[in-house]
Amino acid sequence: MEQLNPNSNFVDVDGVKIHYSQFGSGPYLVWLHGGGPGANGVSNYSKNFPFFENFTNIIFDLPRYGQSDKPVINGSFFQALGEYIYKALKALNIQKASFVGNSLGGATAIKVAQLDESIVDKLILMAPGGLSGKDSTLSPALLLMLKALGGDPSQENVYGFLKQIAYDQSLLTEELLHARYSDAQNLEVISTARQSNFLPENLLPILEDIKAPTLLIWGKQDAVLPIEGGYKAVEKLENCELRAISKCGHWVQFEYPEWFNQAVQQFLTTNR
Repeated sequence: MEQLNPNSNFVDVDGVKIHYSQFGSGPYLVWLHGGGPGANGVSNYSKNFPFFENFTNIIFDLPRYGQSDKPVINGSFFQALGEYIYKALKALNIQKASFVGNSLGGATAIKVAQLDESIVDKLILMAPGGLSGKDSTLSPALLLMLKALGGDPSQENVYGFLKQIAYDQSLLTEELLHARYSDAQNLEVISTARQSNFLPENLLPILEDIKAPTLLIWGKQDAVLPIEGGYKAVEKLENCELRAISKCGHWVQFEYPEWFNQAVQQFLTTNR
């Protein structure tokens, strides 16, 4: 495996600086992280992207996260992030890529595909947001996350959310929890969150238009976005496979990295 030393870069999109790390060589593979407070691209996929040195990995910090700028967003969070990432890829002259996205990152990848599916080779979506349906009740874990993202990143909200993302609680070390809580205290994040109005969006209706080969990955004990969303998505997507793993929560790539990496590598390198 290539020594892990991803290059750190920025790309400007409509005056917003978006940070990304680059690693490996080969076809483009774009990594889009989840939306939990304090998240960023490299930490979210630290157990994964180093094993994909046969791809040119572009690991984004989504706008409002990590080293990227923190723009005010009023409207669909999924739509806004999809447009930012799509424009970032165009600015980087990336014409074709596969996408790995979990939770918020998965929803962002779906929006990129809606904007221009010609840029999408394959989609790997791990418990993506927006698939519960417009009338579904939000999980308690998701409500805690939304409170933290909405400008109240208290220890109760941040720790409360993080402690529900993994089935094996021993993985959630105090060091990890504190690091995420500390990053969530960014004053610019809090200030711009209170100026924003993040509106929900039901993505199920647009899945029927997505033709790209899609791998859905889900933890059977996901307490944030239950696996029922995956069953609904399979019914809509034309070219889709769903893989579920038991004794696993919302963070499959962190809880079962070897299984996750093998499933993704196999999907990416198999013609379908």
